[in-house]
Amino acid sequence: MKEQVLIDFFRGRLDASELAADLEGAYVEEAQGVLALHAEAAGEPHLVRRSDLIRLLRAVLDGDIDPHLLEAAGDCLTMSETFHFDPTDAELLSDIAHQLGTPELGYPLDRPHIALFLGWLEDGV
Repeated sequence: MKEQVLIDFFRGRLDASELAADLEGAYVEEAQGVLALHAEAAGEPHLVRRSDLIRLLRAVLDGDIDPHLLEAAGDCLTMSETFHFDPTDAELLSDIAHQLGTPELGYPLDRPHIALFLGWLEDGV
């Protein structure tokens, strides 16, 4: 995957289908049975805002991105040095990105939980 594709999606330069195509195959097998996220770094930092995650989650609820692809996006947002969370919402944004990247530890990436995360973002939790 390319971090710039995620940034361009957030900025409205790419649509959900283009992001989904980039997220497919984001994990590569590094050793037998060990998958790792392979993300090509972007050339510029990006400040992640509520509106970015709202756009991402809505695309899933609209059926434009398969929910399982959120794991790669969440991992990228939390592990990359490119992405920084808006200080006014950093705790919430970081928590949701972490939830997306680690569904095995918390909430499964299904429609009810994605709608829950979207509600947190839209309701100003």
